[in-house]
Amino acid sequence: MELDKLNVALDAGLEGYLMRIRPRDLQLGHFVVRMSLPWRETPFPLEGVLISQDSERKWVLDHCEWVDIDLDRSPNKYRPAQGYGAFQYQSKGLSDKQVRRCEAAREQRITRETLAESKKLYTGLASEVDRLVADFSGDGEIDVEGARGVIGDIAGSLSENVAALAWLIRIKEADQYTAQHCINVAILCIALSHAAGWEREKVEEAGLAGLLHDLGKTRLSQRILNKPGRLTDREFEHVKAHSMLGFQMLKSDPDVSDEVRMAVRHHHERPDGRGYPDALSGDEIPDLARLVSIIDAYDAITSDRVYDPARSHHEALGILYKERGRQFDGNLVEVFIRLMGWVAYGTLVRLTDDELAVVLEARSGRGLYPLVRRVRSDGNGGHRLGDELDLHQLKLEQGPECLRVAEVLPDGARGVKVRELIAQF
Repeated sequence: MELDKLNVALDAGLEGYLMRIRPRDLQLGHFVVRMSLPWRETPFPLEGVLISQDSERKWVLDHCEWVDIDLDRSPNKYRPAQGYGAFQYQSKGLSDKQVRRCEAAREQRITRETLAESKKLYTGLASEVDRLVADFSGDGEIDVEGARGVIGDIAGSLSENVAALAWLIRIKEADQYTAQHCINVAILCIALSHAAGWEREKVEEAGLAGLLHDLGKTRLSQRILNKPGRLTDREFEHVKAHSMLGFQMLKSDPDVSDEVRMAVRHHHERPDGRGYPDALSGDEIPDLARLVSIIDAYDAITSDRVYDPARSHHEALGILYKERGRQFDGNLVEVFIRLMGWVAYGTLVRLTDDELAVVLEARSGRGLYPLVRRVRSDGNGGHRLGDELDLHQLKLEQGPECLRVAEVLPDGARGVKVRELIAQF
């Protein structure tokens, strides 16, 4: 999928007021961030466009059914009395603490040293997940203390290792989906809760909740879980039972806090009240559950599942962004987007010369020009890492039409195996 306007606002702080309007209500001085047609079909830059000329406004009038404007970035603050449809979302913005933590994470880059340390942490967490899956599948007692220790180590290493950990969660193997999903959700829950400004103890609780959130699925029918077609109503009810199963299995464990248990129970609740199992809404949903819900959805969207192929990182952010305030907590979605950026470290991208690369560093404000390392064919059906390129430096030297990111690809696209690339690094 080409980069279109679904994602224009994602790399900013999302602190503005977005409104969907009819083109006839568009005025000079409005900043447009999305249109009703794919952005690649417009003459405007990917970063969005400040309507400063009558010819630009006329082009929009002639071609678009609606546009989204960001009034925070618009010198002209005129807001039509009636928008187009129901799209209006008032963001509360990010706190100074959240911005600082997100920006600090975005300054990181993947290095040989941080990757080596992160691999140890990832492997330790994978071992704990394997043990927990065996415990949940059988009737033995569940011991989370080992997992808690690894989660504490990960939380303590975020200031150095979040970029490398973000690459490791791109390892996606269909036959290991449940285990890898729990690992990935735990790691990203730790990262998001820290970025959201939570204290260390609560960050570790978030990681444990992410690790345990889906383990109730080990008690479900694998035939139904792996069904490639649409589930019947009865089958869907069976799948929905996993959150209560996990909650019940943890209910008597003195080593698991009430907050973690309730996050396992409520991670499929929605702010609009249309979730399950208890149809909670708004602030009725525990904050740990609201956080796990976002990360659970993100990792699922970016993974190959029996009924839905993997989508790219930026497509997943677009879905989260669209559903903020309805399916997902709005502030936490905005923190997650600010934390990751729409071109995130560890993502596979296609450059404008049609070659592939992996993102090593993605500082705020650099957009299509991150630090990358090329990914080339090895001539034997596999891939190897090539040279490193600082696209931002190229932009400074050659201008914005230089080599840059053309497309963010799903994990594993074009047969690229992330595990093999990591082994070569």
